[in-house]
This record gives sequence, structure tokens and C-alpha cells, in this order.
Amino acid sequence: MNHARPSAPSCVLMRHVVPLAFAVAASASGAAHAVLNIGSHTNQTQSQLTTQQHANAIQNELQRISGRTVILTPGQDVNQRSIWTVTLGAQIQARAHGNTLVTALINSARTTTIVADAGLAGLGGGGVTFCANGPTRALLNPPACLATNAGAGAGTDAVVAINTAKMPSNMTDPDAPFYILFGHELVHAWHATVGQRLAATGANEARTIGNYLGLAPPVQNAALPPGITVNENLLRRENTLQNNAPLNCRHPTNTAQYPAPVPPNATC
Repeated sequence: MNHARPSAPSCVLMRHVVPLAFAVAASASGAAHAVLNIGSHTNQTQSQLTTQQHANAIQNELQRISGRTVILTPGQDVNQRSIWTVTLGAQIQARAHGNTLVTALINSARTTTIVADAGLAGLGGGGVTFCANGPTRALLNPPACLATNAGAGAGTDAVVAINTAKMPSNMTDPDAPFYILFGHELVHAWHATVGQRLAATGANEARTIGNYLGLAPPVQNAALPPGITVNENLLRRENTLQNNAPLNCRHPTNTAQYPAPVPPNATC
């Protein structure tokens, strides 16, 4: 699915798989290895590969999202390219929804690959996410990636390409700091891994952005596994600006609109 926002940073949910490596690998028996990698997608040329510098910058943004220290362990993927396996350490600050999101990707039986690819990511502003087979982007959304009237798909791997030029996050931007855009793409990846992406771009974006307080009518949430509720506005709700002021919310259908939080709660 493709989605562009002319007047604000945007993300695209494509009918392909993206390049960043959050690799949640499954064993031959299908059991989760609980692995999350930063790396490169199959179609990247040697001169475009994700580097240690990229991995370190991504590490910092993952810490903002999860509220936990992020530990990187170097290795190689199936293409013999460098990857950095992500694990979470001690809590830095309470970020319940961000921690749930990153932990869910780590513990998934599917592989999510986060890659530094400004060309692909530029299709969506901050990033773009594809259904995938390992680090290889799918050219079309496979049925296993999609939710239909018959229910959820079986789930697929995911590739998330991000634009590293937007890092580090601007902590004075109330509308679109990079770590929130990055988190948005990780929600897309989570939907792919549990077969909850929608074929219609607008509906897919709406459920990824989610509701905020004061929104009418609300959008329907994705049918996620028990105990997991996460979307962009929930990530916004638990984060603040550098001066501790709240982030603005994001409208799930008018996606270039960032309404201020609703009093008296002053939160999304």
C-alpha cells in the first residue's frame, strides 16, 4: 500500500517489504528465537548497506521508543551481511506501549528487518514497511500478511526501511519527531507479522495511527494478540517534548493534521 502526505512527514505502507533489520528469527520447527536485528535488505548494493554508524543511531531511537537500554550483538544474516541483534536491557523511563511493541517484535515467530535505506524510506517521509520473506521485500502483499473478512492472515516477515538522515530525533518537534515516525513503521511491521495489515491504504494507516481522546468517530483497532494494544497515538501519549510538554496527537484519516491534546487530560 502506498500513502503520501504532501504537507507533513509521511509514511508509506507498501505492497512490498522494507529494508531495516529487526530480525525476529524462527527456528526450523517454527519456534521463535526472540531475535531482532538491524541490517540490510536483499536488494541493497554493497555501497548502500547499513553500517555500524547507522546501527548506533537506530539503537538510540529504539531506546527512545522502548524506554529501555538497547544492546546490539554483531553477526551475519543469510546473505552474509552484517546484522546487529537487538535485545532490551534495564528500564530508562516508563514507556509501556513502546516497550510492548519492541518486545513483541523481538518475541515474534516472524523476522522483522530494519534497514537504513533513504531511497526507499523517502517514499514515505520517515520510513516505509513491507511484508517480506526474511530480508527480501515482497512485491505484493501476500495473503498471509493481510486481514480479511475471513479473519487474520498467518503473518509474514517484515522489512522496515528508515531514513537515517532524520536522526537524531528533534525533541522540540510536537508533530513528527523521528522516533514517533519510526514507531509508526514498527506498528506496521507488527501488523504484518500477525496477519493484520489491510489492503486499503487509508484504512491501514488509520488503524496504525489509532484513536486519540476526543476523536469522533473512533477508528477500529487491529485484532492483536491478547495483552497487546499499540498504535502511533498511544506512543505519542506516553512521550513528551524536551521541555516535558505533551506531543500533539495525529488524526488517523486526515494524517497531515496534528491536533493538540484534549483537556483536561492534556494527552492523546
